[in-house]
Amino acid sequence: MPNPLNELMPLFAFWGANWQSLLLGLLVFMGALALLFSGLVWCVLCVMEYREHGQWWAARRKTQQYFKENVFVPGIVYVILLPIFGAVYWPYTIYSREHKAVADVAGSNKGLIDENKTLTAANQALTASVYRKAHYFDRSDALFSNTVYLIGAFKSFGERTRVPTGNDCSIRITAPEETADFAETIHQLWRNVVNCGGDGPFLTGVDPDRDKETLDGMIPDKIILHAVRGDGAADGLFNDLRRYLPLQRIFYGTEADIPHHKVWLQFGSKVDWVVKEFKQ
Repeated sequence: MPNPLNELMPLFAFWGANWQSLLLGLLVFMGALALLFSGLVWCVLCVMEYREHGQWWAARRKTQQYFKENVFVPGIVYVILLPIFGAVYWPYTIYSREHKAVADVAGSNKGLIDENKTLTAANQALTASVYRKAHYFDRSDALFSNTVYLIGAFKSFGERTRVPTGNDCSIRITAPEETADFAETIHQLWRNVVNCGGDGPFLTGVDPDRDKETLDGMIPDKIILHAVRGDGAADGLFNDLRRYLPLQRIFYGTEADIPHHKVWLQFGSKVDWVVKEFKQ
Protein backbone atom coordinates (compact mmCIF):
# COMPACT_ATOMS: atom_id res chain seq x y z
CA MET A 1 0.00 0.00 0.00
CA PRO A 2 1.50 3.39 -0.97
CA ASN A 3 2.43 5.72 1.84
CA PRO A 4 0.58 9.10 1.56
CA LEU A 5 3.58 10.87 3.09
CA ASN A 6 5.70 9.83 0.12
CA GLU A 7 3.32 11.75 -2.13
CA LEU A 8 3.54 14.87 0.06
CA MET A 9 7.32 14.90 0.49
CA PRO A 10 8.00 16.68 -2.86
CA LEU A 11 5.42 19.33 -1.89
CA PHE A 12 7.05 19.84 1.52
CA ALA A 13 10.45 20.11 -0.15
CA PHE A 14 9.11 22.75 -2.56
CA TRP A 15 7.65 24.77 0.32
CA GLY A 16 10.88 24.56 2.26
CA ALA A 17 12.95 25.76 -0.70
CA ASN A 18 10.59 28.62 -1.71
CA TRP A 19 9.04 29.78 1.56
CA GLN A 20 10.02 33.46 1.04
CA SER A 21 8.31 33.65 -2.34
CA LEU A 22 5.26 31.83 -1.03
CA LEU A 23 5.02 34.11 2.02
CA LEU A 24 5.26 37.26 -0.09
CA GLY A 25 2.65 35.92 -2.51
CA LEU A 26 0.36 35.07 0.43
CA LEU A 27 0.68 38.60 1.85
CA VAL A 28 -0.06 40.18 -1.54
CA PHE A 29 -3.05 37.89 -2.01
CA MET A 30 -4.42 38.59 1.48
CA GLY A 31 -4.01 42.36 0.96
CA ALA A 32 -5.88 42.23 -2.35
CA LEU A 33 -8.56 40.05 -0.75
CA ALA A 34 -8.97 42.49 2.18
CA LEU A 35 -9.34 45.43 -0.20
CA LEU A 36 -11.90 43.53 -2.25
CA PHE A 37 -13.89 42.61 0.86
CA SER A 38 -13.81 46.27 2.11
CA GLY A 39 -14.97 47.45 -1.31
CA LEU A 40 -17.88 45.02 -1.30
CA VAL A 41 -18.88 46.13 2.23
CA TRP A 42 -18.78 49.76 1.08
CA CYS A 43 -21.01 48.91 -1.87
CA VAL A 44 -23.51 47.22 0.46
CA LEU A 45 -23.49 50.27 2.76
CA CYS A 46 -24.08 52.55 -0.22
CA VAL A 47 -27.09 50.51 -1.29
CA MET A 48 -28.50 50.52 2.23
CA GLU A 49 -28.09 54.32 2.57
CA TYR A 50 -29.61 54.86 -0.85
CA ARG A 51 -32.65 52.85 0.10
CA GLU A 52 -32.99 54.96 3.25
CA HIS A 53 -32.45 58.43 1.73
CA GLY A 54 -33.35 57.80 -1.91
CA GLN A 55 -30.33 59.81 -3.17
CA TRP A 56 -26.87 58.54 -4.21
CA TRP A 57 -25.08 61.70 -3.06
CA ALA A 58 -26.53 61.31 0.40
CA ALA A 59 -25.51 57.61 0.44
CA ARG A 60 -22.01 58.60 -0.67
CA ARG A 61 -21.73 61.28 2.03
CA LYS A 62 -22.90 58.87 4.73
CA THR A 63 -20.35 56.23 3.70
CA GLN A 64 -17.49 58.61 2.88
CA GLN A 65 -15.68 58.08 6.19
CA TYR A 66 -15.88 54.28 5.86
CA PHE A 67 -14.64 54.48 2.26
CA LYS A 68 -11.71 56.67 3.26
CA GLU A 69 -10.65 54.51 6.23
CA ASN A 70 -11.24 51.05 4.79
CA VAL A 71 -10.90 51.31 1.02
CA PHE A 72 -9.09 54.41 -0.20
CA VAL A 73 -6.26 54.74 2.33
CA PRO A 74 -5.52 50.97 2.52
CA GLY A 75 -5.57 50.83 -1.28
CA ILE A 76 -3.04 53.69 -1.53
CA VAL A 77 -0.83 52.00 1.06
CA TYR A 78 -1.14 48.67 -0.78
CA VAL A 79 -0.20 50.24 -4.11
CA ILE A 80 2.80 52.03 -2.55
CA LEU A 81 4.09 49.12 -0.48
CA LEU A 82 3.81 46.52 -3.25
CA PRO A 83 6.59 48.01 -5.44
CA ILE A 84 8.67 48.65 -2.32
CA PHE A 85 8.37 45.00 -1.31
CA GLY A 86 9.23 43.95 -4.84
CA ALA A 87 12.22 46.30 -5.04
CA VAL A 88 13.61 44.90 -1.79
CA TYR A 89 12.63 41.25 -2.12
CA TRP A 90 13.64 40.37 -5.67
CA PRO A 91 17.26 41.64 -5.38
CA TYR A 92 17.49 39.76 -2.08
CA THR A 93 16.20 36.62 -3.79
CA ILE A 94 18.74 36.94 -6.59
CA TYR A 95 21.53 37.56 -4.08
CA SER A 96 20.55 34.62 -1.87
CA ARG A 97 20.36 32.25 -4.84
CA GLU A 98 23.75 33.37 -6.13
CA HIS A 99 25.18 33.11 -2.61
CA LYS A 100 23.71 29.61 -2.29
CA ALA A 101 25.13 28.65 -5.69
CA VAL A 102 28.57 29.91 -4.64
CA ALA A 103 28.28 28.00 -1.35
CA ASP A 104 27.22 24.85 -3.22
CA VAL A 105 30.18 25.18 -5.59
CA ALA A 106 32.52 25.74 -2.65
CA GLY A 107 31.12 22.69 -0.87
CA SER A 108 31.41 20.63 -4.03
CA ASN A 109 34.99 21.80 -4.56
CA LYS A 110 35.86 20.90 -0.97
CA GLY A 111 34.38 17.45 -1.50
CA LEU A 112 36.37 17.03 -4.71
CA ILE A 113 39.56 18.23 -2.98
CA ASP A 114 39.07 15.72 -0.15
CA GLU A 115 38.31 12.98 -2.66
CA ASN A 116 41.40 13.92 -4.66
CA LYS A 117 43.55 13.66 -1.52
CA THR A 118 42.11 10.21 -0.81
CA LEU A 119 42.68 9.07 -4.39
CA THR A 120 46.22 10.49 -4.37
CA ALA A 121 47.07 8.54 -1.23
CA ALA A 122 45.49 5.38 -2.69
CA ASN A 123 47.37 5.92 -5.97
CA GLN A 124 50.67 6.23 -4.12
CA ALA A 125 49.99 2.98 -2.28
CA LEU A 126 49.00 1.23 -5.53
CA THR A 127 52.10 2.58 -7.30
CA ALA A 128 54.31 1.20 -4.55
CA SER A 129 52.47 -2.13 -4.69
CA VAL A 130 52.79 -2.37 -8.50
CA TYR A 131 56.50 -1.50 -8.30
CA ARG A 132 57.06 -4.20 -5.71
CA LYS A 133 55.11 -6.81 -7.69
CA ALA A 134 57.17 -5.92 -10.78
CA HIS A 135 60.44 -6.73 -8.98
CA TYR A 136 59.59 -9.18 -6.21
CA PHE A 137 57.41 -12.20 -5.66
CA ASP A 138 54.60 -11.37 -3.27
CA ARG A 139 54.12 -14.42 -1.09
CA SER A 140 50.56 -13.33 -0.32
CA ASP A 141 49.57 -13.68 -4.00
CA ALA A 142 48.02 -16.84 -5.40
CA LEU A 143 50.47 -16.60 -8.32
CA PHE A 144 53.41 -17.22 -5.98
CA SER A 145 51.90 -20.35 -4.44
CA ASN A 146 50.71 -21.64 -7.84
CA THR A 147 54.16 -21.13 -9.37
CA VAL A 148 55.97 -22.80 -6.45
CA TYR A 149 53.68 -25.83 -6.52
CA LEU A 150 53.91 -26.12 -10.33
CA ILE A 151 57.71 -26.11 -10.11
CA GLY A 152 57.44 -28.87 -7.53
CA ALA A 153 55.12 -30.89 -9.77
CA PHE A 154 57.48 -30.71 -12.76
CA LYS A 155 60.48 -31.43 -10.55
CA SER A 156 58.75 -34.61 -9.28
CA PHE A 157 57.99 -35.60 -12.88
CA GLY A 158 61.66 -35.15 -13.73
CA GLU A 159 62.73 -37.29 -10.79
CA ARG A 160 60.35 -40.09 -11.85
CA THR A 161 61.71 -40.07 -15.41
CA ARG A 162 65.40 -39.73 -14.59
CA VAL A 163 67.80 -42.12 -16.33
CA PRO A 164 71.61 -42.27 -16.21
CA THR A 165 71.89 -40.08 -19.27
CA GLY A 166 69.38 -37.43 -18.12
CA ASN A 167 65.60 -37.62 -18.38
CA ASP A 168 63.60 -39.94 -20.58
CA CYS A 169 60.51 -37.73 -21.02
CA SER A 170 58.77 -35.36 -23.37
CA ILE A 171 56.15 -32.65 -22.76
CA ARG A 172 54.29 -31.18 -25.68
CA ILE A 173 51.95 -28.16 -25.41
CA THR A 174 49.29 -26.93 -27.83
CA ALA A 175 46.95 -24.00 -27.24
CA PRO A 176 44.54 -21.75 -29.15
CA GLU A 177 45.47 -18.11 -29.59
CA GLU A 178 43.53 -16.83 -26.56
CA THR A 179 45.37 -19.12 -24.11
CA ALA A 180 48.76 -19.24 -25.88
CA ASP A 181 50.33 -16.78 -23.42
CA PHE A 182 49.26 -18.85 -20.40
CA ALA A 183 50.47 -22.03 -22.13
CA GLU A 184 53.83 -20.40 -22.86
CA THR A 185 54.17 -19.57 -19.14
CA ILE A 186 53.66 -23.23 -18.25
CA HIS A 187 56.10 -24.22 -21.00
CA GLN A 188 58.83 -21.94 -19.61
CA LEU A 189 58.32 -23.39 -16.13
CA TRP A 190 58.80 -27.04 -17.06
CA ARG A 191 61.62 -26.28 -19.47
CA ASN A 192 63.71 -24.69 -16.74
CA VAL A 193 62.86 -27.29 -14.09
CA VAL A 194 63.13 -30.65 -15.83
CA ASN A 195 65.42 -31.72 -18.68
CA CYS A 196 62.65 -33.03 -20.94
CA GLY A 197 62.23 -32.73 -24.65
CA GLY A 198 59.10 -31.32 -26.20
CA ASP A 199 57.71 -28.47 -28.22
CA GLY A 200 54.93 -25.93 -28.43
CA PRO A 201 52.86 -23.96 -28.03
CA PHE A 202 52.69 -23.17 -31.75
CA LEU A 203 51.45 -20.03 -33.45
CA THR A 204 47.99 -20.52 -34.92
CA GLY A 205 47.29 -19.72 -38.54
CA VAL A 206 50.70 -20.93 -39.74
CA ASP A 207 50.36 -24.69 -40.16
CA PRO A 208 46.83 -26.01 -40.90
CA ASP A 209 47.75 -29.50 -39.64
CA ARG A 210 48.95 -28.17 -36.31
CA ASP A 211 45.89 -25.91 -36.03
CA LYS A 212 43.65 -28.93 -36.58
CA GLU A 213 45.54 -30.92 -33.97
CA THR A 214 45.35 -28.02 -31.50
CA LEU A 215 41.60 -27.53 -31.89
CA ASP A 216 40.34 -31.09 -32.44
CA GLY A 217 38.94 -32.43 -29.19
CA MET A 218 39.76 -29.22 -27.33
CA ILE A 219 37.60 -28.66 -24.21
CA PRO A 220 36.81 -25.08 -23.12
CA ASP A 221 38.08 -24.16 -19.62
CA LYS A 222 40.11 -27.38 -19.47
CA ILE A 223 43.63 -28.65 -20.15
CA ILE A 224 43.66 -32.21 -21.46
CA LEU A 225 46.63 -34.25 -20.33
CA HIS A 226 47.21 -36.93 -22.96
CA ALA A 227 49.42 -39.79 -21.78
CA VAL A 228 49.81 -43.55 -22.08
CA ARG A 229 47.69 -45.66 -19.77
CA GLY A 230 49.79 -47.12 -17.00
CA ASP A 231 52.48 -44.39 -17.10
CA GLY A 232 53.21 -43.82 -13.42
CA ALA A 233 55.20 -40.63 -14.02
CA ALA A 234 52.36 -39.14 -16.11
CA ASP A 235 49.84 -40.24 -13.46
CA GLY A 236 51.89 -38.47 -10.80
CA LEU A 237 52.18 -35.31 -12.93
CA PHE A 238 48.41 -35.32 -13.49
CA ASN A 239 47.68 -35.66 -9.76
CA ASP A 240 50.13 -32.87 -8.92
CA LEU A 241 48.96 -30.42 -11.59
CA ARG A 242 45.21 -30.83 -11.22
CA ARG A 243 45.28 -29.00 -7.87
CA TYR A 244 46.42 -25.84 -9.65
CA LEU A 245 45.31 -26.29 -13.26
CA PRO A 246 41.89 -27.43 -14.59
CA LEU A 247 43.10 -30.80 -15.92
CA GLN A 248 41.28 -33.67 -17.58
CA ARG A 249 42.97 -36.99 -18.38
CA ILE A 250 42.80 -38.80 -21.71
CA PHE A 251 44.66 -42.05 -22.51
CA TYR A 252 45.89 -42.48 -26.07
CA GLY A 253 47.48 -45.90 -26.05
CA THR A 254 49.02 -48.64 -23.94
CA GLU A 255 52.47 -49.29 -22.66
CA ALA A 256 53.04 -51.86 -25.39
CA ASP A 257 52.14 -49.41 -28.17
CA ILE A 258 53.73 -46.10 -27.14
CA PRO A 259 56.78 -45.33 -24.99
CA HIS A 260 56.26 -43.98 -21.50
CA HIS A 261 56.65 -40.41 -20.30
CA LYS A 262 55.35 -38.75 -23.44
CA VAL A 263 52.87 -36.10 -22.21
CA TRP A 264 50.73 -33.77 -24.30
CA LEU A 265 49.06 -30.80 -22.59
CA GLN A 266 46.25 -29.63 -24.86
CA PHE A 267 45.00 -26.23 -23.66
CA GLY A 268 41.39 -25.30 -24.29
CA SER A 269 39.88 -21.84 -24.48
CA LYS A 270 39.46 -19.62 -21.38
CA VAL A 271 41.81 -21.70 -19.24
CA ASP A 272 42.82 -20.18 -15.90
CA TRP A 273 44.35 -21.18 -12.59
CA VAL A 274 42.25 -23.29 -10.26
CA VAL A 275 43.47 -21.31 -7.23
CA LYS A 276 43.03 -17.57 -7.87
CA GLU A 277 43.09 -16.31 -4.29
CA PHE A 278 45.68 -17.10 -1.69
CA LYS A 279 44.47 -17.55 1.88
CA GLN A 280 47.04 -17.60 4.63
